[in-house]
Amino acid sequence: MGVQTGVVVREAYTLFNEQTLRTGKCIAVLTKILYLINKGETFSDEEATQLFFSATKLFQSPHVNFSSFSFLFLLLSSLLFLSNNTIKLGPPTTHSLHRDQRAAHRL
Repeated sequence: MGVQTGVVVREAYTLFNEQTLRTGKCIAVLTKILYLINKGETFSDEEATQLFFSATKLFQSPHVNFSSFSFLFLLLSSLLFLSNNTIKLGPPTTHSLHRDQRAAHRL
């Protein structure tokens, strides 16, 4: 049976659209996505783009630690590679990335 792409994508959409992010469950579903990517599974451009922007919601969570951010950067770069869409990061996202990097340096 294993991990199925369609099931994981639906699970991710559901989790990331909840009112309150459940960080642990989000990281678990992102782990499944990274597993699928490494296994060679394909995602449509739309899926990869939506998963990318869904995953960036974790940057807003106060419950994500440095190791989770490292994992998140790995996943986001993998999704960028899969997507043929051009994804531009604007000031709010880059500000969040810089803030998180400064916090990581204090650890």
